Amino acid sequence: MERFQEQEHWPYLAWLLATGLSIFGLVVCWNEGLLELLFDADRSHICLVIGLLYFVGTIYCGRRARFLANELDIVTALDRAIGDAAVGLRVDGGRLVAGKITVALDSVVDGHLRLLARRDDDANEQAQEGEQSTLVSTLVAHVKGRHDIGWFLIDVLLILGLLGTIVGFILMLVSVADTAS
Repeated sequence: MERFQEQEHWPYLAWLLATGLSIFGLVVCWNEGLLELLFDADRSHICLVIGLLYFVGTIYCGRRARFLANELDIVTALDRAIGDAAVGLRVDGGRLVAGKITVALDSVVDGHLRLLARRDDDANEQAQEGEQSTLVSTLVAHVKGRHDIGWFLIDVLLILGLLGTIVGFILMLVSVADTAS
């Protein structure tokens, strides 16, 4: 049996699994009336803001997971094509081709391979190592590029959760103070 990480589109499938479980939990909570109870009890309405941000973040993460899954599938296919048949890369009509695999023009892999092809082969070894390091850093920056938005959303959700806790504690203290007087 194949490992989960060896499946095509596995990052996207993992996102679909997590999102499906979240939606299932949401439907169960809605069916049991827990969501109505939550929103009725929340006087600050911060739960609505957290829920909307979670929804936006989930959609964004899904798009990123699909992007990363496509890039990973291209890399895996190229690795198999080049490794199994000892096939080199060639340019056919402006597109990179390795065996039967055609690399999409707008992919990060295509850009990285084109930068590798433009390297100066006559440069000394130290210059090539520095250039290789720069190319790898550029590749990592392109792939991780928009993850910062996801991390920002996570931070905002955590801060809003803490803010909700503080607001709830203050509201509880106000009601205790009213009861005492």
